[in-house]
Amino acid sequence: MSPSRVEGPGGVGAVVVAGSPGSGKTTFGTALARATGFALLDLDDVAGALTTAALALAGVGVDALDDARHGPALRHGRYASLVATAVANLGVGLGVVLVAPFSDEVRDRVAWSALTSRLAARTALCYVDVPDELLLARLARRGAPRDAAKLAAPDVFAASRAAVRPAVDHVRVDGTRPVEDEVVRVRRVLGLARDERGAWPGGTAVAPC
Repeated sequence: MSPSRVEGPGGVGAVVVAGSPGSGKTTFGTALARATGFALLDLDDVAGALTTAALALAGVGVDALDDARHGPALRHGRYASLVATAVANLGVGLGVVLVAPFSDEVRDRVAWSALTSRLAARTALCYVDVPDELLLARLARRGAPRDAAKLAAPDVFAASRAAVRPAVDHVRVDGTRPVEDEVVRVRRVLGLARDERGAWPGGTAVAPC
């Protein structure tokens, strides 16, 4: 399937897929991009190699992504790369699915407004959510070094998750349900499904869940 054009001024041009590490946002975002033909832009794919290089040059490990000294600068650079890539795709008329935690943007209306202004397109937020117990089990199974601190202090991790619950309009995605079912539902909510005439209806407004 070739990437879909952004369909008219009322249509959703960018879908931000956010959620905690291990929530299934990459799985959902990939499935949504495949179903819509939107360009898939995952933070790890867009900025992962450069992040690894930056960490090596600084002589620090993956924990530096979360520390007060290196974290903010690394985050700014990583997200700036992701958003710039999205803007470039939107600029040639392609819809985009952006996959990243977006923790600052989902919990702060000012940060969310800044993101949507930068994208300059109708933007919808999908927040992938799963229970803490399942999330920790998934992190343990994947065994990524960046998850070690979360698994070592599950109560702290759970509290940090509670602090980044979406404060802006969004569609909640149930990470415990079959991803195909959730993609169908989200496409319907956002107006990203063709009707019987083959037309793409405009996206609908969504309220906090």
